[in-house]
Amino acid sequence: MKKICILFCLCIICGYSVVFAEQNISVNLNWGETYSEIKEKYPLIYNNHLDDEDSNTYWLKLNEPYLNGKKVVDGKILIYLKENKLYRIKVDFVDGTELIVQDKTIKKMKEIGENLYWGMSFAQVSKLYELKYKEHDESENASVYYLTLPEKNFKRSVLKSNKILAYFWNNQLYKIMAEKEDGTEIILQDDGLLKKAKIQGDLNIKRKAHEEVVKKINKEIEKEIETSLNKINYVKLIPGLYWGESINDIVLDYAVKYVEYYRDENALVYEMDFQNPYTKKDRDYNDFINTYQQITEKIRLYLWNNQLYKIEMKYNDVEQVVSDKTLLNRAIVDGQTLKLGGTLLKPNHRNILTDVKNDKLYMYWGQSSEELFKIYELSRGGIIWDTISINSIDLDNGKENSSSIIVMFSNNHLYKILLCANKNLKEQQKDFVYVKNYLEKKFGKPSVYKKDIWLWQDVTIPVDKSEEDSLQALLNEEIVRSLQ
Repeated sequence: MKKICILFCLCIICGYSVVFAEQNISVNLNWGETYSEIKEKYPLIYNNHLDDEDSNTYWLKLNEPYLNGKKVVDGKILIYLKENKLYRIKVDFVDGTELIVQDKTIKKMKEIGENLYWGMSFAQVSKLYELKYKEHDESENASVYYLTLPEKNFKRSVLKSNKILAYFWNNQLYKIMAEKEDGTEIILQDDGLLKKAKIQGDLNIKRKAHEEVVKKINKEIEKEIETSLNKINYVKLIPGLYWGESINDIVLDYAVKYVEYYRDENALVYEMDFQNPYTKKDRDYNDFINTYQQITEKIRLYLWNNQLYKIEMKYNDVEQVVSDKTLLNRAIVDGQTLKLGGTLLKPNHRNILTDVKNDKLYMYWGQSSEELFKIYELSRGGIIWDTISINSIDLDNGKENSSSIIVMFSNNHLYKILLCANKNLKEQQKDFVYVKNYLEKKFGKPSVYKKDIWLWQDVTIPVDKSEEDSLQALLNEEIVRSLQ
């Protein structure tokens, strides 16, 4: 049975009221009504946003699933609101027909012909015509389908075939291509949607090219790891500092404070603390500190993948930037990935157990989550609430069934640490006790949360107690996962 699409531009009864009369069944709506006004009368569920019309659509549940004497699919109709005002209603009937009613004061839908109009969804078009997938057009990020017409006629032209090409971007019909009998082409398109499709397509092409760069650099990184290149290239401006040095090592020699996460280069930024420098007997170190305390506004250290790659110095209104070219290029590539989307370069996460044994654990009260997780790898997704987040880090991220540390943040400030033993504690007893003693030395004496679970907390950091209490069950679930 051929499906029929009936387009009504307007139904006006009783002052712009939209009424479908059949056995006293009607939809009590008025053109221009707002979401709130309609919501008072009928249940509404959000469906989607139409870019081409800059409008929102909602499913409206009817009191009875019938209109015009015909049963409505699922007893729901689709309403369209532009600038929060009702301007169109669409009804799908179980017999395969549909009804579209629109306020005549609103700009009409951009009709193409053959019951098609720009912006139709795949589902809407497939109710009228057979669609068969052809390909994905990367240049416009579009899905292309063969659309079968009943005859070889379209737009008053005789076609070579009754199959034409329909292009959908973001599930919206925006372009049609057909070949005439004489070999020339018919190309119809909606300029607004086409522009958006091309923007997305250009982005996809750039992303694909960028992914090739990422793959190439990842191979270089893997080769460096395999060959264990440990050549140290010192930073001449700052005694003892070298390119590629981690923050874990830098803080052993210099007092620094975390400033920010620099997204453009996927980097952590630190500033040398000349107000509270370390006291040392090293002559070169003291000369550097004394000199720059007097003439320097600030020295910032940029670390990508926890590797020093750039230093920014400001003194006497002069700015000087020095960097390691290889690491700087990798940081820039990661920054581009964050803009385009895709996979970041191979991370360089550290091992907590190894850092504890070497007295290089970089974890402190008030630390931000973005800083901590650029240094130590998350072992699972975690929990993010309004002001509190909960995450886990394996003690030995290279070992199966490792014990773990659960870290909790309040307004992105580390305020609670739980050391959780794995079920195979006997095999890891020595390491677990070593970590516990180290944390006790660093953060003070812990309290016992549960058996084989130790708790440290900084009570000076403000916490929403009611929110924390409400997350207790989720915290316990995270602990259970850690113990498995």
